[in-house]
Amino acid sequence: MNSELIKSIKEIITPVIESKGLEVFGVEFGYEEGVRILRVYIDKSQGISIKDCEDVSIVLSAVLDANDIIKEQYYLEVSSPGLYRELRNEKDFIRFLGSRIKVKTRELVENQKVFVGKLVEYKNGIIKILLENNKTVLLEITNIVKANLYPDDKDLFKKE
Repeated sequence: MNSELIKSIKEIITPVIESKGLEVFGVEFGYEEGVRILRVYIDKSQGISIKDCEDVSIVLSAVLDANDIIKEQYYLEVSSPGLYRELRNEKDFIRFLGSRIKVKTRELVENQKVFVGKLVEYKNGIIKILLENNKTVLLEITNIVKANLYPDDKDLFKKE
């Protein structure tokens, strides 16, 4: 039931969010400490601001209330995917070329399953990572269990 509800929510909110020049990165609906929470993650190429989240939250509240598909009380949270956002598809890997990432693989590659380094290439379903020891590794997307941005501590404190 929850997956059907999430699918219905996505169908309702996606056009609204896209009309603001944003994309739906993900939707979660569940319990936290006994409270129902609908969490909507939004994104755009320049990154998400607090104002983006506020604006979308106001509009989504009205749209979801008007459609009345969630029959119980819940809290709506709108946020960005965050600094350690998941990379889930070809578009994400291309968008974040040059970024530091952490990848976990299903099968061993060069006797390991976890890689941290700079994403330097995406081509035909294969990513190339420049590891921190200056070696490169090629990983097939089909072998990736999880991939996330993984900023350096120094990246977090960069002056704009």
